[in-house]
Amino acid sequence: SNDQFCTGIYDIHWYDLDLHNQKTIRLMLTQSQAPRNITIAGIEPLSVNTALKITRSIYSLSMMVLTQTSN
Repeated sequence: SNDQFCTGIYDIHWYDLDLHNQKTIRLMLTQSQAPRNITIAGIEPLSVNTALKITRSIYSLSMMVLTQTSN
C-alpha cells in the first residue's frame, strides 16, 4: 500500500547517501505522500466500485445485444 511505501522510503538511511540520491529519495517521499487519482473521462475517480459498475454495465449491454441477435 501507499503507507507501506512511504514508511519504506522514510526508513532508508538517506543521510548516508550522496546528494543526488538524497534528492531522489526526497522526491519519491514527496510524490508518494500525494497520490494521484485516476479519473474516468475527467468526471469520476476510478475505484473498485466504479470499475465494478462499468463491468456490470458492459456485461448487461453485451447480454442484451446477444439476446437481440439470437432472436
